[in-house]
Amino acid sequence: MSISILNKISGFASKSPSRARSQFEERAFENIVRAIRAGLAKPNLAGDVETASIPMPKEHIVQIVLESDARRDWSHLRKGSKNSAVYNRDVNLRFEIDDGDEGVQQEHFQASWANRHPDPDATGYYCHLYYGSSLIERFILVAIDGARAMLPIPREGLNPVSPDKIRRLDYKAAQIHDSLNTLDEYIRRSSLSLADS
Repeated sequence: MSISILNKISGFASKSPSRARSQFEERAFENIVRAIRAGLAKPNLAGDVETASIPMPKEHIVQIVLESDARRDWSHLRKGSKNSAVYNRDVNLRFEIDDGDEGVQQEHFQASWANRHPDPDATGYYCHLYYGSSLIERFILVAIDGARAMLPIPREGLNPVSPDKIRRLDYKAAQIHDSLNTLDEYIRRSSLSLADS
């Protein structure tokens, strides 16, 4: 690996860009440079960096999900009972939900916020976040009111005084799968709210 290539990449990045890089983009750039120096990635003849073998820390994956646009940045695919939401900028990053029997977390889900709607039956489904073949996080999304919405479960440990708070990452997972655009309305109807952090 030529040091001049690294200097060229570093020099290119340090010139005043047309827009300021976000903190996440800065960290991603630093990871690429480290990976090149460690021999885990290499620039190709087109000047791009082949980064398939760069390890992606969980915190960066979570940050990508949180900063993504739920409508524009994800493509949805269905194969049998499996639904996938694939991140457009990196196909290694995806959510998967199996709405068949294997994906059911609890068939008759019981919680006051889930059963207060005109159709009180609710079903919990596992939603998995993967990067490549690695499971990053497992969520539970609950189909409520005749599957008119899929709500994330609130995390009681976030605030013991007000236990009906939804983590931002859980909310983003539900938002990415909100094909009927009813998530926010049903969060309100269910008397749930988003956690501050």
